[in-house]
Amino acid sequence: MTQSTQSKGLDLQTTEELLREEISGVLGDSQFDANKVPQWCQRIVTNVLKKLVEANKSQDFQYKYVVNTVVLERTGAGLHSTSSCLWDKTSDSSSSVQWNNEHVFCVTSVWALRCN
Repeated sequence: MTQSTQSKGLDLQTTEELLREEISGVLGDSQFDANKVPQWCQRIVTNVLKKLVEANKSQDFQYKYVVNTVVLERTGAGLHSTSSCLWDKTSDSSSSVQWNNEHVFCVTSVWALRCN
C-alpha cells in the first residue's frame, strides 16, 4: 500500500519508485537479523535522502526532508502507525511505501517541506 499527499512541486510517483528501489536494494531477499536492522535502516534513510536532494536539485525552490524507516520481522503481527503535521498542503507533501519479502517488512516515509 502506498499513501501520498499531492504536491505541485515534488514528483510523488518518482519518490515512491525511489523508495521502493532503495528498500529493495538494501533488504533484497534478506532474512531478518535484529543485529543488522540498525545498519539497514541507516542505509535506507541515507540513500533516500541523498537521491531526493539530487532529484530535486534543479527546481526553483528547495525542500527540507524528513525520512523515516521501520524494519520488522514478518511474523504476522500487526503494525499501526500514525503521523500528523501542520503544513502548506499546496507545496508540502509526504509519501509512505510498504515493502516486504518473505522474512522482512519495511515501511519508509518521506515528508518534504518546501523552504521558499
